[in-house]
Amino acid sequence: PALALLSDYVLHNNNIMRLGSVVGLGLAYAGSNRQDVLSLILPVLADPKSNLEVIGMAAIACGLVAIGTCNGDVTSTILQTMM
Repeated sequence: PALALLSDYVLHNNNIMRLGSVVGLGLAYAGSNRQDVLSLILPVLADPKSNLEVIGMAAIACGLVAIGTCNGDVTSTILQTMM
């Protein structure tokens, strides 16, 4: 249910809405390693409309979703964003 409620706001024009939806998805799907959730959050890291706060929380949310799974896509995307 969280995915259906929050997915519309991940790439919203307002950064507060982005922040809330990204953090909500990260907490709701922590440890699940669901690819549909990750594919929704990962583009936020590369979106030019995202500010540093949203990018940082999106990285944390991706880490929460993929925690304990050694997901290479998440790791490489976060590292590439930091550089």
